[in-house]
Amino acid sequence: MNSLTTKTLIISLITLGIFFSAAIQDSEIAAQELAKEQVVVLGLTTGDIGTVDPHGGMTVQDRFLHPHIFGSLVRHPIGESNSLDFQPDLATKWSISADKLTWTFHLRKGVKWHWGYGEFTAEDVLYSLNRVKNGKTSAFRGAYDNFKEFKAIDKYTVQITTAKPEPFLLTKVTNYYGGFVVCKKAMEKAGAFDRGMAPVKEEAVGTGPFKFLEYKPKDRVTLVRNDEYWGEKLIIEKLVGKYIASDGARELALLKGEIAATIGQHDYKWLKHVMSKGVISHIRGRGADRLEGPVLQLENEAL
Repeated sequence: MNSLTTKTLIISLITLGIFFSAAIQDSEIAAQELAKEQVVVLGLTTGDIGTVDPHGGMTVQDRFLHPHIFGSLVRHPIGESNSLDFQPDLATKWSISADKLTWTFHLRKGVKWHWGYGEFTAEDVLYSLNRVKNGKTSAFRGAYDNFKEFKAIDKYTVQITTAKPEPFLLTKVTNYYGGFVVCKKAMEKAGAFDRGMAPVKEEAVGTGPFKFLEYKPKDRVTLVRNDEYWGEKLIIEKLVGKYIASDGARELALLKGEIAATIGQHDYKWLKHVMSKGVISHIRGRGADRLEGPVLQLENEAL
């Protein structure tokens, strides 16, 4: 059961770093409701999971998982994936050498891996970078061909050297595609690459605000709040992604209050229909700040 007081529809025109969100009309009432139950269920648009391994691919159904579970050296502002206004995440600051070939990242201290796997350090960053460059363990190997050398200066400082200047290097160490940092100790324990339909918890050990708790095939995946997260403490205790491949079934679940949010259809008439039922529409992504309203946004961008 959801702890939100209004039905919410998220219309996503492009893939976002954090795929879903929810809007509340009355924040005071919402806070009271969340304090009682602190669980949010989201309607996912596919029938099952792809992979919990962030280097194994970025399929639609897994864009819900990775940004919530894993951290990255830098990140896009929440709700954006094209912005070049990068923000600190697992790296607190960074610099580039005069010859534009060496990038130095200073890591956040005291960050803990989920489920008791210890402190995040430069060793995990080097492991992740070498892993994402390896075609046997990464679906993104080609994007990292220019990455020449990785070096740990100390426990909290990493250098990345490229063969030639890489002006968009930060886009490759952000919270998207191959930029997620995995836990060396947990991944080595998991052993196999991309277990697909049989994920194990070790594959999904991250530093993000939520921890991978449970997966039920063709039904749901459940994340639990990471109370040791280095950032702002969240209100939500559990975040559930329910797999509902059918557009009609997701709409019905939304209107019945079984899910709090989902991705909408890119159809003007359908949008008017669900909004007439009390659903709130939020336009996210490319051009969202340039148009006057949700209906116009949807009509111009998606149809």
